[in-house]
Amino acid sequence: MNPWPIIGGVANVVCSEQDFIRPNYGQPGDVLILTKPLGTQPAVNLKQKLNDEGPEWFNGKGITPQQITDAYYLSMESMATLNKAAAELMHKYRSHGATDITGFGLLGHTQNLAAA
Repeated sequence: MNPWPIIGGVANVVCSEQDFIRPNYGQPGDVLILTKPLGTQPAVNLKQKLNDEGPEWFNGKGITPQQITDAYYLSMESMATLNKAAAELMHKYRSHGATDITGFGLLGHTQNLAAA
């Protein structure tokens, strides 16, 4: 229990070296498995645009304010969900490499894994 309020989200863990799956240990033939849905950043960006510009801005753009709000809350729920089950499965099936899909997107992170 931390006596100070913490804003933001950072997770720390202490584990032995053999328990840590690094992005640079992938092997040819490995399968790419996504443990969380893609699209969090666009959902957050659209929600911010909705808040800043109002629902009228989205008229005729193929997406409704309700769809944006729903996507935003699903994204928040996904980001607040830990990867414990995914980590356990990675060890069970002896995964060779792992990464997150953030700023570089799916293609960028896949290229980084392949290059490593």
